Amino acid sequence: MNTKLRVGLCLAPFACLVALGMLVSCTDDLSVGAEAVDGGEGGTMGSGDAASIDGAVAVDGAMITQDGGPDSSSSADADAALPLEDGGCGVVIAQEGAVVPIQVMNDAVPQESGGILSPGTYVLTSYKVHGAGPQGTGNTRETIVLTGTNAAGAMKRLSEISDSTGAFTAHGPLGEHFTFMGDTITPVMFRSEDCPNNSVNQTVQYTVSGTTLTLLDEDTSTERTYVRVN
Repeated sequence: MNTKLRVGLCLAPFACLVALGMLVSCTDDLSVGAEAVDGGEGGTMGSGDAASIDGAVAVDGAMITQDGGPDSSSSADADAALPLEDGGCGVVIAQEGAVVPIQVMNDAVPQESGGILSPGTYVLTSYKVHGAGPQGTGNTRETIVLTGTNAAGAMKRLSEISDSTGAFTAHGPLGEHFTFMGDTITPVMFRSEDCPNNSVNQTVQYTVSGTTLTLLDEDTSTERTYVRVN
């Protein structure tokens, strides 16, 4: 009986050591090539490593969703994916605007209030025809790039029209280039179209409110509202 007891005492520590060794080996195997994310213990995630964060996977700093597509919350990725479009007239920009309906209001022509123009890229959010302006229907989208100041500047516009009737004509990406002059006292700029037409001194009223820019073409009573995206 004493012999059996001594044998039992000798075998127990050995078994514990073997089990501990297996646990350490398994842990090491699992940790090979993996590092902590966001500066946790073990270092930061290296180039080419992947880590799961809230159902998405980060690879080289880019978030990829489980379905393999880019994370929709990343606006930078979305902007980078937009192709440049050549509308002619030296207008080669991305069409960042969404499609909006052309609205014929049949009401009085509004008056704009002016403001300080801010250079940047703007996308169309509203297209309204007032007074005795063109009649018809359609869908449109536009992106403009504005440079300069109230005193003197330039504008590139990329526009499209689809599903049109009446006075509106459908067309694919169309580039237009304008120059303009104005001031900060009156809500009016004098715009000249360099391309595709050569039209001078078009009277355009405008309103600036935060990141919103509204342009009213007095000749056609057409009011376009844009929001600055960058």
